[in-house]
Amino acid sequence: MTEEHLKEFAWGLANSNHPFLRIVRPDVVMGTDSVILPEEYFEEIKDRGLIVNWCPQEKVFHIQQWVDIENLVKKMLEEEDGKKMRENAIEWKKKAVEATDIGGKSSNNFDKFIEEALLCGPQ
Repeated sequence: MTEEHLKEFAWGLANSNHPFLRIVRPDVVMGTDSVILPEEYFEEIKDRGLIVNWCPQEKVFHIQQWVDIENLVKKMLEEEDGKKMRENAIEWKKKAVEATDIGGKSSNNFDKFIEEALLCGPQ
């Protein structure tokens, strides 16, 4: 990425006002071996953000992510929003099966494509 992109992304995280951990390899910016963010950026994120150049994956998957996953599972299985999402997923699955089955829209379009390709032949 460019240095400008890195800074835009960094300030986006800072302005989100959410806690974060960002892993930034030293070679992430094209044409340089180091990343330099202004001191005011680190002042802005000091109580809720951490930027490091490497971190073992097991350290990244912290308790907050377990809580997030727990909340999502509860929402999907217990709440009205989750019920609607499950119903929508079932409906989209039916539509996908209908479209790809023999005689379905996608199946017919693919057959037409093959027929036209065979008619054109090598040129």
